[in-house]
Amino acid sequence: MPIFVNDAGSEFHLLGDSISYIIRKLPDGRLCHLYFGPRLEPGQPLDYLLRAGGTGYSIDGEFSPSVVPMEYPSFGTGDLREPCLIARDAQGRCCADLRLESWQTLPGKPMPAGLPACRGSAEDCETLILHCRDKVLGLRADLFYTLFRDHDVITRRVEFCSESDRPVELALALSGCLELPQGEFDLTTFDGA
Repeated sequence: MPIFVNDAGSEFHLLGDSISYIIRKLPDGRLCHLYFGPRLEPGQPLDYLLRAGGTGYSIDGEFSPSVVPMEYPSFGTGDLREPCLIARDAQGRCCADLRLESWQTLPGKPMPAGLPACRGSAEDCETLILHCRDKVLGLRADLFYTLFRDHDVITRRVEFCSESDRPVELALALSGCLELPQGEFDLTTFDGA
């Protein structure tokens, strides 16, 4: 199995042949991006990877969402970096505070309805779906991560669903973000592909 979830359901490890992508659920239910890089074996203690504290905005004096690399940052939650999500309700509230409610893994790659996407069978890949929700806006966000085992490829997408009787406008909705530590990286793109 290339997707490992710890017993508490609070750490999600996508494990390729030579890469690891790790997401952690914080105590308040928000998701942080813990690690992406060379393969790490599952089950290792990884607390040292969590960048907490710092000089950012903090309600409790300890946790600052502008210092911790958030997995799917949204506008209005204290994270001052570029958001993936700006959602607005009819009253003008635009703070979408997504918290993890549940998760599931599936063999293969579920296809988005009516949209182009790469395909993958149960033999090729496995998908992790993180079900998140903002209780005030009544907005659900399902974060999809598909790991193609033999190719060290992770695809991402998000599906939104309003569970409110009021309209919710998505002013910005990105597939994801990837916050990397400082370093030297090579970026390869396939423009026009």
